[in-house]
Amino acid sequence: LVERLLQLWFRFGLEDAAAQVCAWFDNATDNFEEIWYGIRWLRAFFAAGLRPEDNSALATQRPLAISLLTKAVSQAASALNRYKELTKPSEIETAHARQMAQIIARACEELYFVSDAFKHRDVPSSLLTQESAAVFLHDTAPILRQIGQHGGPHTLYYLIQLLESLLEADPASVFDLIADAVLQGGQQTGYQFEQLASDLMVKLVGRLLADYKEIFNDPRRRTALVDTLEVFMAVGWPSIRRLFYQLPELLQ
Repeated sequence: LVERLLQLWFRFGLEDAAAQVCAWFDNATDNFEEIWYGIRWLRAFFAAGLRPEDNSALATQRPLAISLLTKAVSQAASALNRYKELTKPSEIETAHARQMAQIIARACEELYFVSDAFKHRDVPSSLLTQESAAVFLHDTAPILRQIGQHGGPHTLYYLIQLLESLLEADPASVFDLIADAVLQGGQQTGYQFEQLASDLMVKLVGRLLADYKEIFNDPRRRTALVDTLEVFMAVGWPSIRRLFYQLPELLQ
């Protein structure tokens, strides 16, 4: 039903459909299934118009689609913050929190796939241009930050790969989002214990230091870099340890 109403709203401008969809997204925490399927249907709009071959008609609806996604993710994040404050959550409260975490995960997956991040290593020519990637990053940054603060290890792995694909568009902002994800959601959910996460972090930091070292002229960003690596250092990953000890030389 939600997908049909979204189509009636986005493609035919039916006001009654718009009112019902908005009612669901205005209360995302009580409408899990509608939001779940709604986010999936909206995927086509999240990057619409950012590639030369894109349908321009879809592009006009991109801000609206992103605003709905922002609303859903923000409400899910707020619900998870409230859940973390509970000392003895009930089974119902725990089940509800799992649903909110699924909204966060769904949002991340849809942004990951619509951005072509999964193609980044093998088909760079098919990606967003640097200019359009900057627009995509700017428009979705608040969503990406909240995903980083509340996503589980699997979700964060998708998120950081997505950010990696946007690195050239704004290296400083991308690093800030990665560091926030590791230091917030990552530490809480055990992202740093994953071998793939460690390998990806070594690769990303190596690339940042090789190509965009100037972003670390900011003392706060240098501190965030050290703090981020220390999260992985505490687990004992050898590659992270080697990179950490090379930092003074690499940052010169």
